[in-house]
Amino acid sequence: MDIHNRTRYPALGFESVDNHGQAFHVVVARATLSIDSEGILHPTREQLPLVFSDILYGSLGTSSVKVESDLAPFKPKCDVVVIGNASSPGGSEVQRFEAGIKIHHQGKMLLDKRVMVTGPRVWKRSPMPFGGW
Repeated sequence: MDIHNRTRYPALGFESVDNHGQAFHVVVARATLSIDSEGILHPTREQLPLVFSDILYGSLGTSSVKVESDLAPFKPKCDVVVIGNASSPGGSEVQRFEAGIKIHHQGKMLLDKRVMVTGPRVWKRSPMPFGGW
């Protein structure tokens, strides 16, 4: 399969095989965007490269995934990854607050996701005899 990428976005084509042994083509592309003060997305001057394996926050087995690999053999929809910081409304000290992202296109809501933001959290194992987390 030949891919002629005429965009400024990194892209890759490859062939994969499904669980029935049927071959199919996969095209992977990545666009890096920034958000302006009015909430409009714009392509960044420098586009981030494709990610060929998961990138972790720390060590394998002890850390969560920071960025997943772009090489998924089947993904019926695209990923929207937001990397940033959240500050409480008005900068006041609060126990938690809601943050989120909404994506509209031509007046149609495409995505509306919310998260509850709290401070840093850690899991610690209890001392014996109770054990557990």
